Amino acid sequence: MAENSGHIPRHQYSAEDIVTCLLLYVYCGCSYRSIPKALQVMRLRAGFEVGDLPDVTTVIGWVEKAGLAELQNKGKSLPESYAVVMDESISVGGFKLLLALGIPSENEGHATKHSETEVLGMEIGESFGSKDVGNHLRHH
Repeated sequence: MAENSGHIPRHQYSAEDIVTCLLLYVYCGCSYRSIPKALQVMRLRAGFEVGDLPDVTTVIGWVEKAGLAELQNKGKSLPESYAVVMDESISVGGFKLLLALGIPSENEGHATKHSETEVLGMEIGESFGSKDVGNHLRHH
């Protein structure tokens, strides 16, 4: 560990290291393999001892857990009045992802920001018709 601040009990890495790795993945678009290297460079430039660096598998686990936590807390930060945006544009192989996003119905005079949206649900299938979308809306 580079520093002891933000230590999480029973974890090898600090909360700061974990959050930094997540931010490198989500906001900078770094690959899983490049994240430990980027963390190493940041420590060196800040004058810290490099210390232990997370491996690729650890970083993948953090990213997956962060996504799961996001889904488990779906809808909790939305205002009472919100709109649902459905999208089916992502496809992998023969499957498509139906994504449901919640956004505030009042935009306070600006375009909707990423931080204002919330994932309400995801479903994978070969295709989604209007009945499928309606069922998804009713259950989420």
